[in-house]
Amino acid sequence: MANMEVQKWAIYGRVSTDHENQKTSIPNQLNYCTEWVHRSGGVVYDTYIDDGLSGKSMLIRPDVQRLLADAEAKKFCGVVFNNISRFGRDNLDLLWMKRKICDEWDLRMIGLEEGYDSSKDDDELLFMIHAGMSQSMRKKLSKQIRHGCIRKAERGEFAIPTPPYGYRRPRIVIREDGTVIRPENYKLLIDPDTAPIVRKIFELVKHGLGAHLIIAAMENGNPPFDIPIPTRFGAERWSKSTIFHILHNPAYKGTIIFNQTKSKTKKNPESEWIIHENAHEAIVSKKLWDEVQEIIGRRRTNKALGTNRALLSGIAKCGLCGKGMIHASAKAASGTVNMVYKRYFYYRCIHGHLTEKDSMIQIREEVLNEVILNALQEISFDLSLVDSLVSNQKENLHGQSMENDKEIKKIDKELTKIEKAFRKDLELYRAEGITINQFKDLQAENTLARENLMRRRALLEQSHSLEESLEGRVKYVKEKLARFSQVDKSDHAQLKMFISDVVEKVVVNSKTDVEIYYRGLNQDLPVVSPFLVRV
Repeated sequence: MANMEVQKWAIYGRVSTDHENQKTSIPNQLNYCTEWVHRSGGVVYDTYIDDGLSGKSMLIRPDVQRLLADAEAKKFCGVVFNNISRFGRDNLDLLWMKRKICDEWDLRMIGLEEGYDSSKDDDELLFMIHAGMSQSMRKKLSKQIRHGCIRKAERGEFAIPTPPYGYRRPRIVIREDGTVIRPENYKLLIDPDTAPIVRKIFELVKHGLGAHLIIAAMENGNPPFDIPIPTRFGAERWSKSTIFHILHNPAYKGTIIFNQTKSKTKKNPESEWIIHENAHEAIVSKKLWDEVQEIIGRRRTNKALGTNRALLSGIAKCGLCGKGMIHASAKAASGTVNMVYKRYFYYRCIHGHLTEKDSMIQIREEVLNEVILNALQEISFDLSLVDSLVSNQKENLHGQSMENDKEIKKIDKELTKIEKAFRKDLELYRAEGITINQFKDLQAENTLARENLMRRRALLEQSHSLEESLEGRVKYVKEKLARFSQVDKSDHAQLKMFISDVVEKVVVNSKTDVEIYYRGLNQDLPVVSPFLVRV
């Protein structure tokens, strides 16, 4: 009798943070799953691990993609995981995954903690129940964790699990007799090994060094870097981004700021921030912190302004070819008997300069500067002019949003119907009014309809985001322009910084035809300067 082929299994494991105690769960997951495979008489084909990635979005996780590719190629007979939450906690994602692996490719899925086995008759029902529990668990845990973090921040405790470089957390002591001694509070404590390095970084910035030179000092072993330096998160070497985060983290002056963001991409208003001064012992004094922030601010301004003295450098564009205009100088003669040559500055098209001189657009610097400053002066006096620049955009987006809202309401009604139908079918199945196969067929139709409706709803909601984005950009430009009267017009650097913040480009069509485009508005029409007459 021929030997039966040994079954090959895939093992999947994941953690959702980079904490050390979470990382250790990966070996535990793998060991647990490997033991089950061996007890079942199988072998492990491969392990698929996503370390430190959020469970909210399955499809972006790289090892999920590799797992799906190998599953479609039938390289193993099934997938073993510790529990369903290791895959993801979104019902649609999980159901899509299950139907791909089990229904489409005829493989098995095994969830050890739940005792879930897709080969059982009631697999999809159980799977949906487990998935619903996982989704509910994520929302509940997220709310509890955030609430706890806010309470910690209000007490002056650092709510983020990983302390900033230079600090450590209070330690819990366990005596030989098993007695646990907990600290009075969980405020940050200075780490004597790494805090001097942080302090020195601030001091070096104060004395004029940038990130590159600071990293070079570390690598060359100059004091106090003449001892082995434990790098941030165990990286092989320091980077500019690490220096940047240290220099901008208020924790080093003893201040905790929490609740700055609602999500990774959406900020909360400052009124909702939790700011706790003197929450813990500072590594750097407030005076040194303020001095360093001022230096960083000056560097940022100087970098934005560059070394070019021209007020509209990088902003002035040629109306014929769209390329930038360069700042140049020439001499002009005056007088008839005693000729006097006086230097003047102007902008010229770099494209025209390289081809035919006759086609080159150019304009005197003082003329163009006056046009722009007068235009800024006028629009700063009447900010309603900003709204007129995007009136068509606003009208179109608002109209689209109104139409989309109507369709979203219809979609929500359909989703409510699907949810009610699911509950009705589930109750009917529990009462043995329908078979498991009938229940599956009904839910397959409902799930597909729900997926299509949710995708459509997400697309419709984008119009609101676009409308809100435009409103935000209009508000930004208005707030900037409102401060134009406060700008010192004799301060070249300050004036240039203001213009670069507000004006996206100035298109010079001719000496008497200039158009102004404000930053971020995507204007329907350019602003034609009222101080020049088109010819």
